Amino acid sequence: MLGILERERFDILACHVFRRRHTERLFPKRKLNGLFLNLRLEDGTLTLIDGQHQKTRAWRVCDMVENFFLARTQSVRELSGWDERLKVAEHQDFFLRAQRAGLKVGYTPLAGVDHVQIRRERGSENYAPFRGYRQAEFRRIWIATHGIRRFVGAMAARTRRRSGSTSMGG
Repeated sequence: MLGILERERFDILACHVFRRRHTERLFPKRKLNGLFLNLRLEDGTLTLIDGQHQKTRAWRVCDMVENFFLARTQSVRELSGWDERLKVAEHQDFFLRAQRAGLKVGYTPLAGVDHVQIRRERGSENYAPFRGYRQAEFRRIWIATHGIRRFVGAMAARTRRRSGSTSMGG
């Protein structure tokens, strides 16, 4: 991944992220998350588009990738990193800002990691409050920050539902 990041001058480069349940089996079942989207924000409408801008066998250019990636430190610092007000939806906010800043974002299908979900951690007292009742609050913050009034396209219905908003068309 590092070679592709440097050679192709990516600012942020992700890989495939496979989701699987915590298990002791030698060959666990896993599912590709596949969050690789293009973003278009015009006149308050955020369009989420599956696909990529440019594609080769080794890499794809897109606007938003999974939360497992390599990045050029200076590029992330220039964006001021993650918005610390957000505990949920920080991902969308970060990649909208990266797109506005003109960062080259992409992923490689040649590498992958397993994201093991452990139920007891997701329900812990440190994690659950942010994924539960405050999730809509955090989503409203990033929506207001970017002036989003409407979602269209891939994942739009899910994002609308999680924001707690019914006023946004789809």
